[in-house]
Amino acid sequence: MKSEYTEFEEQIHIDTFRHGASWRMQHMHYHSSYEILLIDDGGFNVLIDDRIYTGYKYDIFTISPYMAHKNNGGMDHQRTAVNFPAEYLKKYFTPCAISRLLKCFSSEMHTLTEDDFCFVASELARLGKDPDEFYRLANVLERIESSGEPQSRLKANNGNSKYSNEITEYINRRYNQSITLAELSDRLCASKEHLCRVFRAETGMTIGDYLSKVRIMHACDLLRTTDSKITEIAMAVGYESLGYFNRVFKEEMGMTPSGFRRSDGKSHD
Repeated sequence: MKSEYTEFEEQIHIDTFRHGASWRMQHMHYHSSYEILLIDDGGFNVLIDDRIYTGYKYDIFTISPYMAHKNNGGMDHQRTAVNFPAEYLKKYFTPCAISRLLKCFSSEMHTLTEDDFCFVASELARLGKDPDEFYRLANVLERIESSGEPQSRLKANNGNSKYSNEITEYINRRYNQSITLAELSDRLCASKEHLCRVFRAETGMTIGDYLSKVRIMHACDLLRTTDSKITEIAMAVGYESLGYFNRVFKEEMGMTPSGFRRSDGKSHD
């Protein structure tokens, strides 16, 4: 399953979309910007790294840079997404202020009161008309942190969803080791067929797809932040064959590992 990287310019990007109940995002994606995701109406499920959240009107998701995520749909809904890079904050705020403003990103989900949510939505709407009004973004981030109740409202009330959450958590802890369906089946005391069916229904991807996504996301991080050889990176994220790693990486990212490294400003192969 292909993962997508979305790049934003060094400014704030805001968009609002309405989707029907049958809609779901096709690919996991990530980006270098911070994202604030508001549920204006209705509700939907979101897969963020190893967690599945269910959000409704007045809920807000705060997603940090390079955190893979996707909207899995749920019911008719409208959402507003706001993306801003760290460079935008650095233009207007001191490091100490930035650290304070980004505190709301320590939790992925927040439930606001109707009044607080309307304040956030209003500030963002006005910011969208005049991006230089940077203080409105500060107002939004501070209101989310002070008024939003951090949530871990996972889909744990449903027994099937509990399987999906345990699978994603297990994969994220052990992605660089060998993981088999038989191992997961024994661990969760459920048949392999049942686990595959439930996971596909909950996340829109197979268990193997998700494992590949996690491994490749970690590989991307190593390609961006280290000078390690690609062979070493392949082994570090759980691949014994460089050829297979290269093939999976290209399927996921649309380019080779060396191409990704060059595109991110590195020239080491």
